[in-house]
Amino acid sequence: MRTSISIAAYPSSITFLHRRLQVPLPIIMAERKVISKYYAPDFDPSKLRPSRKSNKPAALPTITVMAPFSMRCTSCSTYIYKGRKFNARKEKLEETYLTIPIIRLYIRCTGCSSEICFKTDPKNTGYIGENGAVRNYEPWRSLETEDLKEGTDVMAAVENKMVDAKTEMAIADVLDETRTRNARREMAASRLSAFLAEDNIDERQRTTHLDEVTACEAFASKNERIHRLPDDTSDTRHIASSFGSAPLFKRFKRQKKDHSAALGIKRKFT
Repeated sequence: MRTSISIAAYPSSITFLHRRLQVPLPIIMAERKVISKYYAPDFDPSKLRPSRKSNKPAALPTITVMAPFSMRCTSCSTYIYKGRKFNARKEKLEETYLTIPIIRLYIRCTGCSSEICFKTDPKNTGYIGENGAVRNYEPWRSLETEDLKEGTDVMAAVENKMVDAKTEMAIADVLDETRTRNARREMAASRLSAFLAEDNIDERQRTTHLDEVTACEAFASKNERIHRLPDDTSDTRHIASSFGSAPLFKRFKRQKKDHSAALGIKRKFT
């Protein structure tokens, strides 16, 4: 049994199609994959039935982010290292820094699925953890503590400067001493080499002079020992007769020793 549907409940475009194509209204409403639709000139979208409005707030867009810093979950103490990927919900805040919008991101802990929230920090070009996790290392804290230590300990800084100046002066003095010592050694070495060269020259001259003196003395003594006799034959003959005849030198044969007697051997002579 076909139920009757009033044509007044449909828009004018649908009624136009119904009258032209002579097709029942439920079949027209069930069409799918329509490429183009016809809108009548008298079509008024305000007469359409209002769609249902949900009371839920608009869902935040989901993006893929990497953990900007290493953190520790406050509920389960799970460590999340820097660079881990998360599907985060992105929320644009009203506050800005020098017309740069600040964005808040929501992620879930890998251990207990609790929500972790952090936002961008354009001033320090980083991120600020709001709740759900604690940063393992905050670089600006170390800088602040160093500044505080330097400000509170001014006298220590002055003393350190004085100590550095003293050490520099001591090092400079030691360098000057070593330079002067090296220069003194070089000067002494040059003087010694010059003195040795002069001493060698003097020694050579002295030896040559001594050689000349000894040679002169030797030749003078030889001239004194030689006495030349006058050329007189009578005197020579007289001297020769006084000495007599000249001695005769004969060669005597040396008798050999008999070693056999010492050994107890007696030789028989025939």
